[in-house]
Amino acid sequence: MRFFVFLPAAVLALFIANASYAQNNELIYSEEHFQALDANNDGKISAEEYRQFMDDAFTQLDTNGDGYLDRNETEGVFNEDHFEFLVGDKTGKISRQQFLDQAMRDFHFADQDGDGYLDYP
Repeated sequence: MRFFVFLPAAVLALFIANASYAQNNELIYSEEHFQALDANNDGKISAEEYRQFMDDAFTQLDTNGDGYLDRNETEGVFNEDHFEFLVGDKTGKISRQQFLDQAMRDFHFADQDGDGYLDYP
């Protein structure tokens, strides 16, 4: 199961619903999503830009500030399968590290040419 996350939470839910993979595993996303992730506007998304964006997303989602995401904080963002997949260890919560580890696995999966960047199609 692969997915990408986007800020803010309302857009995050929309992005997860709309970001998808074509049959060749190429990520399909809008130009608007791409530009939001391309912090330095160089026309590509580096692993660091992506990680920072995802770290900020976690902070915004962690509304109670406990360093974990629970079902209430991710309602409308992750469906039950995504939530359970991220929890993994059955604690019932997603740690920042779990969240970022999955985000970076997804980044590297989407980096089809292995150059360390995501390019807009």
